[in-house]
Parts: sequence; C-alpha cells; structure tokens
Amino acid sequence: MFTKEIGDLDFACNNEDKTIYCCTSGYDNLSWYKKYNKTWHPIQTGKTQSYKLGENNQALTVQSVIPDVHQGEYKCQASNGISTISHQLQLITTECSDWYFAPAILSYPQSQQIEKGRNVLFVCEGYYGNSAEGIFMKEINWYKNVNGKYINVQQLPNCNITKITK
Repeated sequence: MFTKEIGDLDFACNNEDKTIYCCTSGYDNLSWYKKYNKTWHPIQTGKTQSYKLGENNQALTVQSVIPDVHQGEYKCQASNGISTISHQLQLITTECSDWYFAPAILSYPQSQQIEKGRNVLFVCEGYYGNSAEGIFMKEINWYKNVNGKYINVQQLPNCNITKITK
C-alpha cells in the first residue's frame, strides 16, 4: 500500500532539482519508469544520468531539470512477490520566473466515510505561489460545510490541522 498520498500532477522548475515520491509499505522492490513514445522505460540512474534514487528507491530526484528531457509521465511500481501496485504522475516543467499566476489546486480532498470517533486524513495539493518573487499564499485554511455555512475547521471541536508542507 502507498503510505503517502500521491498526486497525479506535479511541477518542476527548469534547471533545478525536483524530487517525486512513491512511499510504500510491505513492498521490497520499487522501480521507476518514464514514458517515451507511448511505452514505459525503466529510469536509469548513476553518475552520467540525470536521475538519482533515495530513501530506499521511494524518492526519485531529477537533477537540473531540462524541459524537453524531463517533462512527461512517470510511474512508480512496487512489488513484493505476491502483488504489484503502481502510480502514475504527469510532471510539467516550467521556467519558474514565469510563475506569476494565481495559486492553483492540483488535487482536491476526497470524500471519506469513517466510523464515528476515528481520525481521518484529507490531502489537498497545489501550487501556492513563487516564494522567490514574494508571490505566494501566506496562509492556507480548511473549511467544513456545516448546514450550508462554511466554517474554518480550527473553530470546530475535535478538528485540527496537524501538518502543512510547502
């Protein structure tokens, strides 16, 4: 199973390193692939390659992103001898100085049904601005619809935000 929610879309700045993750539990073999001409090819790593693996192959770093080379579809595939799981992601490369547009949500939280009293995790991924240019979201808020009115979850009992990563 995947231990970290993975988005379907991500951005990378040209000429900078970009790391994408595929965190799993219970799988001892994890491989990365990139799609070229509608066919998946294993990603080659090493001193002469522009890719580097870390964290037991769960992190793939693209070194010095080149638009025509690194933009495209990536897939991580994990197996344990009994089952195989995989996830695909579209990586879009861009000149980060061009990032003057408004923040954009890349993946929305999914509705979930859980037993009363249990914890629940909602994930929302997005592009929240360009901190180098001083154009970014300084605050991120979560709201719950309560009888047709949106209320900040920090004002509700038993609701808290435990982690926001940027």
